[in-house]
Amino acid sequence: MRKLNLDLADYNVFKLVSRFDTLTFTKEGSPDVTALFTSKGTIYSIKIAPR
Repeated sequence: MRKLNLDLADYNVFKLVSRFDTLTFTKEGSPDVTALFTSKGTIYSIKIAPR
């Protein structure tokens, strides 16, 4: 994700039980980042939402 200048190093990551293709990255005081990916691991959508 460095191509987007998005550093998720200190974020926690959560995977939704109901979705196999979604990861949500959270960090106190920072926007939440949700990424959708294919079965091969290619990210095809990123959503950044204020906390």
